[in-house]
Amino acid sequence: MDIGLHVSHDAMSEGIKFN
Repeated sequence: MDIGLHVSHDAMSEGIKFN
């Protein structure tokens, strides 16, 4: 499962709003 990668890419694409 590449959930971590997906989330990381998503966050980076959205400006890392997760961090």
